Amino acid sequence: MASGTASDTQTGGPQCQTINKLWEFPLISSAWTQSSSLYNRVKEASPLLNNALTTAESTVQYAAATATPTVQMFQTPLSKVDETLTRGLNSLEQRVPLVKAEPAVLLEGAKSYIVSKVTDVRQNVTVRSLKDLAKEKANEVLNSRYGNIAFQGTYVLYTPF
Repeated sequence: MASGTASDTQTGGPQCQTINKLWEFPLISSAWTQSSSLYNRVKEASPLLNNALTTAESTVQYAAATATPTVQMFQTPLSKVDETLTRGLNSLEQRVPLVKAEPAVLLEGAKSYIVSKVTDVRQNVTVRSLKDLAKEKANEVLNSRYGNIAFQGTYVLYTPF
């Protein structure tokens, strides 16, 4: 998980168009870059972590190398799945152009949307309306059967035996 390119994740194995297509989405590549940076900082935090994570990486590389002949046996069906997924990503990209937006643009849009909604709610809710709502709900509870029992202080003791 060092440098963060599609070719790094697929060395020696069959190429996957879907993965290459995902790398074109700014949010995915940004998330990968930040995750990779965090991983490297954690890995370098101590010699023990470095040793454990290096061993885990070696194990994953060995497993991938061992699985390559089996994966190649299923190359035809896997390529069909890859083509279908790539078509789906192309369709998503056409229908939702926002997936190609930079993460900073998405974040700013989300912030402004939330601020506008909170402002709308704050303008519609006053202390008086909250007080009236609380009174109304309290009266509903008190006017119910259980509210009357609680208000009168009468109750039936239930014992299972």
